[in-house]
Amino acid sequence: MSNRNHLYDCWLGFENLLNPPLKEEYMKYCKNIYIRGSNDIVLAAMNELKLAIKKIFNIEADIYRRRPEAPYVLVGRLEDVANKGHVLQSGLKAEGFC
Repeated sequence: MSNRNHLYDCWLGFENLLNPPLKEEYMKYCKNIYIRGSNDIVLAAMNELKLAIKKIFNIEADIYRRRPEAPYVLVGRLEDVANKGHVLQSGLKAEGFC
């Protein structure tokens, strides 16, 4: 492992999720990533999410520019998605996810 990769993992590391029921529940959302927008911030967020999904679930997420069949994770700016018919959920549950 290069020093750069090692330092990156120290900053933002992800571990495989070992709780089978929780892994199955979250994996159904993480298989599909819907991208709205193409600015540097959105693309960086997409790349971070792809990396996290690979490390946590050991799967490659599919990236979509058009809305895929639900469920999916949406990555974009609020102004790009708020008026497009998306239902935005907020609030963290006990396990730390929305």
